[in-house]
Formats: sequence, structure tokens, C-alpha cells
Amino acid sequence: MMLFSLGRVPAIIATIVYGIPPMLRLTTLAFKQLPKDLLELGQASGASPRDILFKIELPTAAPTLMVGLNQCILMSLAMVVLAGLVGAGGLGAEVTRGLSRMEMGLGLRAGLAIVAVALLMDRLSRGALQRHSPARLG
Repeated sequence: MMLFSLGRVPAIIATIVYGIPPMLRLTTLAFKQLPKDLLELGQASGASPRDILFKIELPTAAPTLMVGLNQCILMSLAMVVLAGLVGAGGLGAEVTRGLSRMEMGLGLRAGLAIVAVALLMDRLSRGALQRHSPARLG
């Protein structure tokens, strides 16, 4: 029994279901790893809960949140070929078409394009992480 038909909608749903859990897990981890001393310092200095969130918690958790975003992007890109299999089109459909017709050149080109997009997105998110991370000593 199929829950969804073929096309873009099931591809989007599958991408969301596959891509969101790493982001949720790393968001939870980011806020659990916050040093309690910083939170106590914010409360002791009379900061409002909003100030504590935006000036202490989010900047401190930003590196782990950016890693979560990176993983979400890369996991979503992993669904491109599956999206092509369910009729959503795009590069995944080109890979599927190339493999089903035994046109290895077409499948290889589309696969390399997916890898290039994944590398580009990975480098961009890592660059954003390095810009927002505090300078490390050593």
C-alpha cells in the first residue's frame, strides 16, 4: 500500500523526514552542552531570559548548530537520487535515466554534479562555521 503517490510531494516529504533528525539531534546537543556557569552568570547579572537566549545561549551553541545545519543539508542532498526514483525530476532523475538506459556517461555526469553540489554546500557551511567560531588558541 502506498501512502503517497509518485512525484514531487513524496520526494519533499522523504527529504524532510530524512534531513531534519540530524538537525534536531544536534540542536538538542548544542543546548545541553552549554556551560551552566555562563547561564548562572547571565541570571546573576540580571539579564532577561530573552537576553540570555540571544546573547549567551545562541552564540555559545552556534558552532554545534552550524554542524547540525551542515548535516541537514548533506542528508537532504543524499535524497536527490531517491527523489529521482519517485518521479520528482532533477539530477536524481538523470542518474536514474543514465543507469536504466545503460548510459554510464549520463549517470556519471549527473552523479558528479550531485557530488559537486554537496562539496560546495559543505564548504560554504564550514566556512560560515569558521567565521562564527571564536579564535582558537594554540
